[in-house]
Amino acid sequence: MNLLIISDEQEDVLSTEKINKDFNSIFLKLSSKKFYEQVQNNSNIPLCIIFVNDEKNLEKNDLLKIFSVAGFLQAKNIQIVSNIDLLNCSFSNSKVEHISSVDELNKYLETNQEKLIQADEKLQAQNELLEKGIPVCPSCFALCIEEENQKDFDRFIKAGIDINSSDPNGTPMLNVAARNNCTKMINKLLDLGADINAISKDRGYTALMDAILRGNEKNVSIFIEHGADVNTINKDGQTNLILAVGENKPHICSLLVKKGANPDIKDSMGMSAYEYAVLFKNQEIIDILSPFHKE
Repeated sequence: MNLLIISDEQEDVLSTEKINKDFNSIFLKLSSKKFYEQVQNNSNIPLCIIFVNDEKNLEKNDLLKIFSVAGFLQAKNIQIVSNIDLLNCSFSNSKVEHISSVDELNKYLETNQEKLIQADEKLQAQNELLEKGIPVCPSCFALCIEEENQKDFDRFIKAGIDINSSDPNGTPMLNVAARNNCTKMINKLLDLGADINAISKDRGYTALMDAILRGNEKNVSIFIEHGADVNTINKDGQTNLILAVGENKPHICSLLVKKGANPDIKDSMGMSAYEYAVLFKNQEIIDILSPFHKE
C-alpha cells in the first residue's frame, strides 16, 4: 500500500518500523524541486503523513506549501496525519489526525492498518475502472451487471459503489439482474446485503416480480429462499401470484403460495390471482391455488 510522506526531515528519520514493514512510502521533502507537481503525481493514496522537525522554525514558504497541499488532499478526501498544531487547528475534521511523535505515528498506522488497506484497494479499483473508461456510477454498474462482468463487478464493489443504488430509470441493481436473468449477479448482490424488497420506480416491481415476469423459476426460488416478500403489489395493483398466473407458471405459483402468497388479493381491475386462473380456465393453477383460496 502506498502512502505519501512530506517532511523537512531526512528520509531515514521517518523510516519507522511500521512504514518499512507494511507500507510503500513515497518521501517528499518540502525543499524538493517541482514540489506541487510531485504531490499531484503521487496523490493516488489513502494517507499522507506531514511531519516536521520544528513547527516554530518553519519558513513561511514551507508553511504555505503545507497548507496548499493539505487543502488539495482534503478535496480528494485523503486522510492526513500530522504533527503540525496549526494545521490541525485549521482543518478540524476527521480527515486530519494529530500525532506528536514517531511513536504515535507507528501506533496510528498499527491501529488503522486494515482501514487504510481498504481505502487503498478502493482507490486502486477506481483507477482500474477509469483506465477502462468506466466511471464509478450506477449506470455503469448496471451495465456491468447486465453483461455479467464478474471482474468489473468486484472492482465496483471495492471502489465503493452502493449495491442499493438505481440506474437512471430508477431500477435497483437487484432488479437489473433479475430482468436480465443474471443469476450469478443476483447471488452476489444478495450475499452483499442488497435490499431484496426494493421497488423499481418504473413498474413498481420488486426483483421477485421481475423474475416472475421473466418466468425464471430458478431466480424466483432464490428470492423466496432469501426471504422476499411474496405479497408485494405493483403500480397496477398486481401481486406476485397474479403475475405468475398471467405468465402461466404453475411451479412458480406453487412456490409462492407455499410461502404465504395470498391468492385472493385483488388488483386494480377487482380480480384476484385465483379468479384469473378461473377466467383463463387453467385447471393446473386452479388446483394449486384452491387449498389457499378462502373466498
